[in-house]
Amino acid sequence: MDFILGILGILQITTLPGLLVYRFIKLRGNLLDRILIVFGLSLISNYCLVVLLSAVGIYVRAVFSIFVVGECIALIWLYRGAFNTPLDKVLTTVWEKLSDTFASLVPGKQGQNEISLLSFAWLVLVLFLAVKSIAWASNVFFSNLGTVFSAWDAVVSWNHWATIWAAGHIPMDSRFYPQLLPANWSIIYVLSGSTTLQFFAKDIMPLFGLAMLVALFDLGLQTREYHFFVAIALLGPLLKHFLENGVSNGYADIAVAFWG
Repeated sequence: MDFILGILGILQITTLPGLLVYRFIKLRGNLLDRILIVFGLSLISNYCLVVLLSAVGIYVRAVFSIFVVGECIALIWLYRGAFNTPLDKVLTTVWEKLSDTFASLVPGKQGQNEISLLSFAWLVLVLFLAVKSIAWASNVFFSNLGTVFSAWDAVVSWNHWATIWAAGHIPMDSRFYPQLLPANWSIIYVLSGSTTLQFFAKDIMPLFGLAMLVALFDLGLQTREYHFFVAIALLGPLLKHFLENGVSNGYADIAVAFWG
C-alpha cells in the first residue's frame, strides 16, 4: 500500500493538477512543451493547495485524498474524448510528427542550401552529445530510486520543512526560503501517513535536471538553432562533474535553475 500511495504522490506532484489546469488555459505547443508545462503547473498548483489547506488547518490525509480523487474524476471527464482515439492513430500521429521534426533539422530541406559532409558530421556529433546528456540525466533518475536524503541542506532544512508542512503547519523557521519544493514533498508524507518514507520525495529531484535538458532540446527542435544542442552537450557534463550530488540529493539549486 505504501508503494501505491508513493506512486500516487509522485503523480500528484508532477502530473495530475497540471493536466487539469492545462485543460482550461489551452496553451499551444508540441508534446515536449506540454509535458514541461504540465510539470510546472502541477508544482505550482500543489503549492497553492498545500498552503491553503494548511492555513485553514485541514491539510490532513483524508481531506487531501478527496482532492486527489476529485482531480482523477475531473480528468477522466475532461479528457474523455482522448480515450476514444484508437491507439494506432495516436502512435502514427506521434511518429509522423517526430519524423517531420527531425527531418527539418537537416539543412537542404525546405529550400535551404545543400548540406556539406562536414556540416552533417558536426550535426550528428552535436545531436549525439545532446542525447547522451539527456540519457545521463534519465539514468540519474532511475539510479536514484529507493534512496533517501543524505545531504546536509536536504536533511536539516528542505526535508525538515516538508515534515512541518506534512504535520499541517506552515514552517516558521524557513527564514524566507521558498517553500514550493518542501510543500510538494509533504504531499507524499501526507498520503502515506508517515514522514519516514523519503525515497519517493527524493525521486522527484532528478526530474528538474532532466527537464532543463529536455527544454533546451525542445527549443532546438522548434527553432532549428544548433546552439541549443551544443548547450545540452555542455550542460550535461557540467551537471555531472560539478553538481551530480546536488542533482539528486534534495538541493534546491537545480530546481531553481529549472524555473529560470
